[in-house]
Parts: sequence; structure tokens; C-alpha cells
Amino acid sequence: MMWKKLKAYPPLRAGLAALMYAQQGNRRRVQGKHNTIQIETSGTLPFLQQVTFEMGGEHNTIVIAPGVQLRNTQIQIHGSHNRIVIGAGCQIQGGHLWINDDCCRLEIGANTTIAGATIGLADPHAEITIGSDCMLSHDIDIRCGDSHAILDLRTDRRINLARYIHIDDHVWLGMQVRVLKNVRIGHNSVIAAGSIVTKDIPACAIAAGVPAAVKRQDITWSRVKVPMTIPQEELCYGSAL
Repeated sequence: MMWKKLKAYPPLRAGLAALMYAQQGNRRRVQGKHNTIQIETSGTLPFLQQVTFEMGGEHNTIVIAPGVQLRNTQIQIHGSHNRIVIGAGCQIQGGHLWINDDCCRLEIGANTTIAGATIGLADPHAEITIGSDCMLSHDIDIRCGDSHAILDLRTDRRINLARYIHIDDHVWLGMQVRVLKNVRIGHNSVIAAGSIVTKDIPACAIAAGVPAAVKRQDITWSRVKVPMTIPQEELCYGSAL
């Protein structure tokens, strides 16, 4: 209630936000020039607890939108002209967001939830976009870049350059999913636990395996566990103890 009453006083809101930020065990280590961390205070106050920001290089930006909840999360940028945006209402319970090159972009859409993920970029001009209302389980690894070069022996040219990972709106990644460079996962899709995504997955599909392959199409999913109607003849009853 007090926060809403301060809506007409932006400086007071910003000061209160800074005080609350400092009391939650958050840390920032920022070096270089023109590096900024923007914690938006225009709407619902973001909640940050045990969050570490680390920035090196120049002209980097981290944006935390209203209503974001971050806990036990590291956000690191080493390079220049990079941007990380965490959209309104996102919840990250444990994670590591990192960029280790120049001119990269990492954006997470509104109301996406992450139970535990490492999300990183390791090639110049690469981007990772995660849409709105996505649900990421535990021990997720989304990596746009191999961090080392693979070369063609005949031409001496690098052949493993990373450009993008695009995860569309309302995608569910099960625990221990790995998503590798240069792939797109379409909206409403589900990636089964333990899968490794190495190529595009269409919208409204279930994919599973190593590498992940489409197992079923024309589906969607819900955060709510919708009750199922099971025919009487298919019910199984265990013996009494």
C-alpha cells in the first residue's frame, strides 16, 4: 500500500528501492565506463535477494523490469555493448545469466519462471530470446556459443559460430534440458526432461531425447494440473495393505 502511495514521488520510490536492495544481501561489482543497472521502480517493486551483478567492459546495460523476483542469481557481463533484460513479473529462483563477448543480447519475456538455469552467450553479436510465460525447470543449460573455436583444416575458417537461440512464448523446458546454439523452439511446445535440443522444434509439439526429436504435435500445456477423466475400465486398484 505504501509503495502505491509513493507513485507520485519517483525520487522517494527510487530511494526506498535502493534501501530494500541493499538489505537483501545483493552485491554489485561494476568496472569500466558507461555500464548501468536499471532496476525499474515505476510499477510493482522488484524483489532481489542474494543477487550478484558483475560487469566489465563498456556500454553494457542490465534492465530489471517491475515485478521481477530474483533469488540466488548471478548476472555477469564481460565484454562491451551488451544488454540483458528481465521482463516484468519474471521469477528466477536460482540461476546464472552471463555474456562473455561483445554486442550480445539476452532477453527474458514477461511472467516467465525459472527454477534453476544457466543461460549464456559466448560469441559476438549473438542473442538469446526467451518469450513470455515460459516455464523452465531445474538444472537447465541454454548456451549460445561453444567458448572455443572449431576450424576447418583446409580453409582454417571457424565453423562453429553461434548466432541465436530463440525460445518462443509459452514453452516448457523440463529439468536438465540443454539447448544449444542456432535453434528455435516454437510457442506452446514442451521439451522433455534430459533432452538436448540441437535443431529447431516446431510450435505446439512435444520433443524428447538426445538429440531432441518431435514425439507428438498439436498440443499445448497449462501450469494448472487439469483433472483427467479416466474410463472406469482403465482404472487400476492396488491391493490393500
